[in-house]
Amino acid sequence: MLLATSLAFLLPQGSGAAQVSHIETRLPPSHVPVSNAALDGRIARAAAQYRMYAPIPRGAFYDAAFPADSAEYVAMHGYLLVVVTTFAQDSSEVPPSRAYVLSAAGTTEVQLIAERASPVLDSTIRTTFGAHRSDGLYLLSVRTRASGGALFIDFGERRKGFRVTQLDEELPEEVRPLVALQIPSDLPDRARIWQMVRKEYPDLAIELQPR
Repeated sequence: MLLATSLAFLLPQGSGAAQVSHIETRLPPSHVPVSNAALDGRIARAAAQYRMYAPIPRGAFYDAAFPADSAEYVAMHGYLLVVVTTFAQDSSEVPPSRAYVLSAAGTTEVQLIAERASPVLDSTIRTTFGAHRSDGLYLLSVRTRASGGALFIDFGERRKGFRVTQLDEELPEEVRPLVALQIPSDLPDRARIWQMVRKEYPDLAIELQPR
């Protein structure tokens, strides 16, 4: 497994409401399953770091899990898992209405598998990023990821085209050989998707998987 993480948000600048900067930060990749505590810990640290700029109108945290080997790559029909956690001060902004990749090849919609909305209980996160949270689980083709570009989401009606993360054209070294494998052109079986989710995001799998 290989997991890549980043965060993005609009940072107010000065006293004018329209004066904002789009900030993106990448975190070191990991090779272990991601618990809710780990996800929430990253968010809490970012909230504490940027609390001086509160209230930040909206933000997004991105985490991606690549197939662990060729067998999983084929079983997943060449898709990786993406978790996007969004926050907003305005409840109408979450959950996002759309996720997509913009690259030189054009626009590619990113398939939503499951999502949940929840109130923010941590006071520092709530003060900094807002009281409204959504966690979305998506499928992204590894080949689309290899085309570069950037992942975007649309927040409700107020903010379209919010860039979540820049996608490097070069895949991680252990993933590159997998792209040459023959794979089916359709989406993987939902049972196979949730098998990978349970492996990579065990806590989220419990909360997001339909019962």
